[in-house]
Amino acid sequence: MRLFLLLCVVSALLPSLTDVRVADASERSARDIIEAYLQLPASEERVYGERSGRVEVLYQLKDMPDQAVPAIAEILPTIDHRVHRLELIEILGRIKTLASSEVLIPLLKHHDAEVRGKAVWSLRLHAMGTTRSGPTRRIHSADYPPLVEGLVPHLIAAADDEHEGVRRQALYALADTRDPAAHAKLRESLNDPDAKARFLAACFLTEFDDPAGMPELRKAITRFKHRSEEESRDLYYPAYYPEAQRLLASLERITGESMGRIPPDPMILSVPPPTDLDDRYAAMLDAWEAWFTERDGEKE
Repeated sequence: MRLFLLLCVVSALLPSLTDVRVADASERSARDIIEAYLQLPASEERVYGERSGRVEVLYQLKDMPDQAVPAIAEILPTIDHRVHRLELIEILGRIKTLASSEVLIPLLKHHDAEVRGKAVWSLRLHAMGTTRSGPTRRIHSADYPPLVEGLVPHLIAAADDEHEGVRRQALYALADTRDPAAHAKLRESLNDPDAKARFLAACFLTEFDDPAGMPELRKAITRFKHRSEEESRDLYYPAYYPEAQRLLASLERITGESMGRIPPDPMILSVPPPTDLDDRYAAMLDAWEAWFTERDGEKE
């Protein structure tokens, strides 16, 4: 009889004991994955193949969000290596849960602008209300509710960050939320002291059918048409083609007009770019400049 009662008690405890062992194993697994990741090469300079190997390891954490988020939150403050710190913040963006957002939000006040910018990038994935890609912001889906609610105020605050790079990242995030409050902040950002942020705000406003950024778009036409040799060496101008694509797509979106097919970005082509590519961009910019000049004449 005693043996029977003992067996009953053990049987009753087995499920809970098993659950504890599974949970502990999962937590250890998340920590083990992070420890394995930290052992991989992570040069400050980009080395071909290094990042893909690290990301492959980190992506295993996406399948165990309940264990991965607290494990990352625990280890993140101890990480001194810049690449490791940024990539752990990045994987939090891929784990689109409220718990992950709650780890990211305090990082918006971090002393390192690079950390703040990566936190904005990750929160953008949590707050998205649409799926758009590329400089032309090609739409892949209708608007949808964000996976994590309540992030727009934090992104609006990030759009006032002291560092222009963080502010620009916040503008991308705000545009993707499709939120009315984000729309209003994009309008405010037309007065940003940074010309590149003003340009982004003007382009993103066209996604809300808002022409308030038209003066900035017109300035951009002139800037792209007449960029100097010094500007061509600037960090912004090696991105001439994608930024020109963004401008041309924004003009089409807000005016309903088209000057022809937008030329490709030679940096992503798998074949040699057309020899007349620069001429094609110049011709489209000329066409838009002429279009505005004609409209100005009609108003007089």
